[in-house]
Amino acid sequence: EIDLEGDSYTVDTLEELCSGTMAQDEVFLLLGADALETISKWKNPARIFELATVVAVPRNGRSPSIAELDSASINLNGGVLWLEMVSMPVSSTLIRSMYARGEDVSEHLPAEVIDYIDQKKLPTLLLEEAVKVGALSFGDFTLSSGKKSPYYFDGRLLTLSPRGASIAAKILLPIFRTERIRAVGGPTLGADPMVGAIVAMSSLDQEEPVSGFIVRKAEKGHGLSKLIEGPIVTGSKVAIVDDTCSTGGSLIHAIDAAREAGLEVSSVACILDRQQGGKNEIINRGLKFISILEADETGKVKISPQASS
Repeated sequence: EIDLEGDSYTVDTLEELCSGTMAQDEVFLLLGADALETISKWKNPARIFELATVVAVPRNGRSPSIAELDSASINLNGGVLWLEMVSMPVSSTLIRSMYARGEDVSEHLPAEVIDYIDQKKLPTLLLEEAVKVGALSFGDFTLSSGKKSPYYFDGRLLTLSPRGASIAAKILLPIFRTERIRAVGGPTLGADPMVGAIVAMSSLDQEEPVSGFIVRKAEKGHGLSKLIEGPIVTGSKVAIVDDTCSTGGSLIHAIDAAREAGLEVSSVACILDRQQGGKNEIINRGLKFISILEADETGKVKISPQASS
């Protein structure tokens, strides 16, 4: 289920298992009594009882009767098998409720599991923050590429907000560290706050910090006439970031500048992919492309598959 995209339903998982690797096996579905009480609200509950034998354990002394379940118009297909055991003081329902209330769950879950859950929630939190700070607007807009759009994403409103910058950095930094990125940079102005947030966050743990750099639109007309600002080291493996990607022009400019400076560009990341061709242009250059959010031509913005996987 962790590897499935989109919403996950028990009945779909059972269908997959019973038609595949477990086609010849007898399948048991283990549930707590608290979950069993709500099963009538699940997707296709009758089919669940057809595919598997439901085994239930008591929760806090609660064991709903067969009559109660029958009243929910569920075909029990042989009923429920009850396991006699000591009622546990914790359940997934309790943990979800604690999360919803913002309570500490460290007493019930290992630190690694908490970190995993928190990381998976971040894209949704970023989308919510974008709406909250007004980074998403709807109307009739002309983008820098010249194309028309029914919505406008002002990335700076998001990445210059404390919470928005922090969430974006928390999402991207672990990805870059997995790829052994040594520096992160991008085109000014959109990449500036993102680079700053990622670089600063990389110094807060025991791992090797990530350096940052900014790519100008054109070389300076004075001083050292630099196109790239920052402590770059020739041969370093780097990632290029920006708050948005439409046709990819700004990102490709930064990619080319980084390569000309002797840097090894490994991947490209943005907060919002407008899906206007830029992604394909970047992939065609042999680079990995990552977006946290994506939008379609109608202006619907959602979590991208890469961010939810």
